[in-house]
Amino acid sequence: MPSGGDAGSADSKRSDTSDAVGGALPPLIATQFHPQMANMACWAFATARHPSPRVFEAVSTALTSDGGARLDELQPQALAGIAWAFARLEHSDGALF
Repeated sequence: MPSGGDAGSADSKRSDTSDAVGGALPPLIATQFHPQMANMACWAFATARHPSPRVFEAVSTALTSDGGARLDELQPQALAGIAWAFARLEHSDGALF
């Protein structure tokens, strides 16, 4: 059974990994946008309860740029997933919601 220090170390490693992924995703979202990528990125961070404002801001910018044309690319389930993720992490965005 892991000791308390081991659990803390594992949590720290998960957080470091989440931060690294959160830093790498925004440029990809901006340049290689795909509705499913946006949905899954938001879902993953919300499920882990790990706020990543840069990821959520990149998704919002991608969806609202060009007059919101990319919103039309989202299937209802993807839009619901993104909305759920924003709500779960209490990330507000006036341009998107």
